[in-house]
Amino acid sequence: MRAAVGRISLQTIALAVLLAFGPQALADTVYPGANVLLRDSLHLVKGKRIGLVCNHSSLLKDGTHLLNALQEHPDVTVTAVLSPEHGFSGTASAGEHIGDTTAKSLPVYSLYGNTRKPTPEMLANIDVLVFDIQDLGLRFYTYISTLGLCMEAAAAHSIPIVVLDRPNPLRGDILQGPVLDLSTKSFVGMYPIPIRYGLTIGELASMIAGEGWVAGTDSLALHVVPMDGWVRAMWYEQTNLKWVPPSPNIPDLETALVYAGTCLIEGTNISEGRGTAMPFRLIGAPFFDMDDIIQRFKKPKLEGVLVSLDRFTPIANPGAASPKHENQECIGVKIAVTNRDEFNPVVLGLLLTSAFHEFDAASVRFTSHFDYLLGLPDGKRYVAADHRVYYWLRVWAQDLAEFSRKRQAYILYM
Repeated sequence: MRAAVGRISLQTIALAVLLAFGPQALADTVYPGANVLLRDSLHLVKGKRIGLVCNHSSLLKDGTHLLNALQEHPDVTVTAVLSPEHGFSGTASAGEHIGDTTAKSLPVYSLYGNTRKPTPEMLANIDVLVFDIQDLGLRFYTYISTLGLCMEAAAAHSIPIVVLDRPNPLRGDILQGPVLDLSTKSFVGMYPIPIRYGLTIGELASMIAGEGWVAGTDSLALHVVPMDGWVRAMWYEQTNLKWVPPSPNIPDLETALVYAGTCLIEGTNISEGRGTAMPFRLIGAPFFDMDDIIQRFKKPKLEGVLVSLDRFTPIANPGAASPKHENQECIGVKIAVTNRDEFNPVVLGLLLTSAFHEFDAASVRFTSHFDYLLGLPDGKRYVAADHRVYYWLRVWAQDLAEFSRKRQAYILYM
């Protein structure tokens, strides 16, 4: 791998401010990699035909879309756009097949339609790939799978790839969940990393290349353009960057955090709240009975979160075309984060799944998707009883410690 990392500026100043005043004091100094590219790293793309891997989240600090900024720049040429799951506009439902289209008089090739990896035809008029998408810092969020396949295609066609770094919205200093067993490798989990892996997308790109997790990394020309001013202890709103829902069912930061655990519910026949105003924070099913659940349901007792009983009815909407149990009243729970620094969403997701299964094992069903999301084969056994959840957390801690050690080689920020 021929990897390079752009200039890391403001870090000494940022450290002093961080120690004195905390992460919020650094908010006005945070600039995404897209800004840094245009400010002082333009040599990476100047005079070259750019294939821009992006979506609606690819914004500069002032809210300008990167595609607009590049098209208006006299020294660069964008020849194609490639878009991930949810499409260029970010409005398609999860799993929805997306076709090719156009935008700004350019072809927009879908990487979530007939192919998930750039084809030779897509790359025919491209000298450099530029990847700029806001991720969530969660293993099963598919934008990082698209990243890996773009890196693989770039290596295969001797095209350099430039990754413009963005914040990990859920902080970059917290690791949670099991490390993926490669026997469960899929598009919702391509790398042996934990669910909450504590890296920015640029750092992860370097780790994918450095660890050889996709083909061709020994010859890949990768350049990560880092952010300015970001520190690992920052939550997204502490950056003062505009929050743009990265996908239709992640409307805000609280949902993104809870999703780190309740996404596991997608691998069951229980509703994860798609088709409601609180996706991933409303969990339930029509086959639960409210009277029984009041008497028998074991609500997880965790720091930093309130779980209360609730009713809801999923209905189809633009971001959830066919939600589970559509138009049926579901009995379940509502989740509210009370202290995000103490809250462990992965534990919540495991305990909720375990509690619902114990409450009504005859009705609750698991699919193979549960294994892929958890990242472990025979995933059901890890939630067979709530007391076993804590046993497995202790077992997984060893793998988390090893991953934490390994990731240190790819850390760009304090």
